[in-house]
Amino acid sequence: MNDAVRNRLRFKIFTSFAIFALGLIMIARLWSVAPPSAATAPAYGTALLLALAALWRGVIFARAIGSGAKS
Repeated sequence: MNDAVRNRLRFKIFTSFAIFALGLIMIARLWSVAPPSAATAPAYGTALLLALAALWRGVIFARAIGSGAKS
């Protein structure tokens, strides 16, 4: 794996985990404004889905850079 690919993967890993952290912040701020209820369930579900997708993407890219696989 050349340096350009490795740097691109590192950037993707960083941004994925940053989006995950922002998703957790979004859930915490939503919790302070509107406690969980049936009416706010779609908002919580969307925030949780986005945070989990970002975490999953970050883990996949971290494994790829760890194994030296090409993207």
